[in-house]
Amino acid sequence: MNIKRIVKKHSSFIISLSLIGLLSCLISACRKDPKLIDNNTPPTGSYVSTVQIRNYVNRIYIDLLGREALDNEMIRDVDSLKANKLSFATRANIIHRLQTDTSYLPGDSSYSKAYYNRMYEMFKQRMLEGVEDDYFLEDRGIAAAALASAEASGDSLNAGINRTEILRIDQVMNVRTEYRTGVININEVFARMINNFAYDRINMNSFNFVNATFDNLFFRFPTTQEFNAGYGMVEHNMGGVLLGQSGTGRSDYIHIVTNCPECYDGVIRGQYHLLHSRDATAAEVNTMMSSFSTDKNLPSIQLQIMSTNEYANFR
Repeated sequence: MNIKRIVKKHSSFIISLSLIGLLSCLISACRKDPKLIDNNTPPTGSYVSTVQIRNYVNRIYIDLLGREALDNEMIRDVDSLKANKLSFATRANIIHRLQTDTSYLPGDSSYSKAYYNRMYEMFKQRMLEGVEDDYFLEDRGIAAAALASAEASGDSLNAGINRTEILRIDQVMNVRTEYRTGVININEVFARMINNFAYDRINMNSFNFVNATFDNLFFRFPTTQEFNAGYGMVEHNMGGVLLGQSGTGRSDYIHIVTNCPECYDGVIRGQYHLLHSRDATAAEVNTMMSSFSTDKNLPSIQLQIMSTNEYANFR
């Protein structure tokens, strides 16, 4: 037997064991039981990047004004949010400024005008498939020519029809100014949006008109009882009870569907669809309904939604 070979092999085995033992000790030394540190809550916004804040600011401008923030606006609002640790009050101040500031602003005239122009376009998008004002102006010109012809020939019936048509067109196009200045409220905005020739052409005949108003305002179709009552008012000028209110004729029908609790519910749900791309929960609607049904303050609804972490993507 070769004694040297045995000793050499035995020595290599011992060295291997020693190395394994050393490595085990090192690993054990590196492993420590995790410990919780008291009062280690991260400060507000510590996990929100500058890119996220910039995206939030841009989203506010696009949703309220229909454009992205300019460089100076972006710097101002991002710096303000960072300085105030993304506070809800700071978010609300930015949103409120865009909705209400009447200071002169090149290109937009003012934030307030740009905001209400944007709201006007969004109302038309929801109710009138985004029809352009040129379409209204073209029909107004036709109605004005027909009115002049009817007056010249003494045709009082057609003169009255064309006067009404011109009035309905003017009422729609005046929404952006009269809603901004407080001449009309949100109820009247929607009443005008469903009481014009464009809406009638999109939803031809009384059958479609009744179904469309329920769908556009309430995000549902009428029950059989509701449809029969509404159709009777619109088509046959009949009296009836709809959504707990009595009425006779088309004008009463329009007043009822735009001045009922479900209309306010629909406004809130519509803003969640627009700003969150999802349905509002029952709790969210109930929280906002108590004040909105009284003050009818749509900008306040938007502010509440847009100042949340969900909208800002700060979660």
